[in-house]
Amino acid sequence: MKRPVRREDVLKRLEGLTEFERAVLLAAFEIPRGKVSTYKRIAERIGRPRAYRAVGNALHKNPIPPTVPCHRVV
Repeated sequence: MKRPVRREDVLKRLEGLTEFERAVLLAAFEIPRGKVSTYKRIAERIGRPRAYRAVGNALHKNPIPPTVPCHRVV
């Protein structure tokens, strides 16, 4: 049985990205299975409410798509 992926593991794999990109991808990582979010909600959650287009760009650069479920952001 696979062990669950921890936040610390994700942070290690996101080294080399900007602080903003890491914040976006961590927020996406925390979306529960079966739920969705929006670019705007992610932007608000990381404290940058007007940066929803930048959120989309950061999600596009996701280096670990199965682990960080960017497909849950619409």
